[in-house]
Amino acid sequence: KLKKILEIEAQSVLCSDAYLSEEGFATAEKLVSQCRCIIIAAPHREYAQLSFDSIESVVDVWNFLGKGGLF
Repeated sequence: KLKKILEIEAQSVLCSDAYLSEEGFATAEKLVSQCRCIIIAAPHREYAQLSFDSIESVVDVWNFLGKGGLF
């Protein structure tokens, strides 16, 4: 549902899930290298290892990274 909502407003939408390797899903590393905004919608422990320094906006709906909901 979230992807469909975002596709209305965004130029493109990439999705990733640490536990899925289905067609149409990107790796988390690809997201970090290609996206300006990332929404962490699932608190998978693999995401804690990523560096989000180059991302303009990170929306962390779970406060998984401990930096608040938006940074």
